[in-house]
Amino acid sequence: MFIKLGVVSQAKGSAYIEVGQTKVLCSAFDPRQIPNQYDYITVAISFLQDEFPNFQVDVYALVLYNGGSALSAAIMGASLALANANVPMYGIVSAVTAGIYDDCVILDPTDYEESLCLAAIKKSKTINHGIVMHAILLRHDQISEHFLVESLDLNRIYSTINKLNRAVTEIYPILQQTLINQL
Repeated sequence: MFIKLGVVSQAKGSAYIEVGQTKVLCSAFDPRQIPNQYDYITVAISFLQDEFPNFQVDVYALVLYNGGSALSAAIMGASLALANANVPMYGIVSAVTAGIYDDCVILDPTDYEESLCLAAIKKSKTINHGIVMHAILLRHDQISEHFLVESLDLNRIYSTINKLNRAVTEIYPILQQTLINQL
């Protein structure tokens, strides 16, 4: 994993992140007021929404190259861009993707491995196949996003989530250290 903060000069905060071959650039901009909009909030769970009532923070994620696991890379990049912009947050969001092909679980699969996991049903009658993306606000042990595509039995879902939780706890210190090094 490679991370660089503050790479977009026009943005209040930004992050460039590489996970495997996937390359994502995220930018966060100053909060701006939304007149007469009380229910419209388009920010992640990590953002302290009470600090800015009737405000919106724009975060953009540009996938420069999708080598697999792009959603998890974009979520981490967006979280880091918000932190780089000094937007008050509950914490950093860590995310990991798993590809499941029969009984094999692949963490941070490549785009080829993702397509293999999604096409598994056409080649055999296996029940367990698909993609699971898991994003956690680790500081509060709170799931901020969980995404599942295709078909998994309950035992496979449970064991995959446990693997993803362990992987997220290994990624979190890397994200934290990147922010500390920025100071």
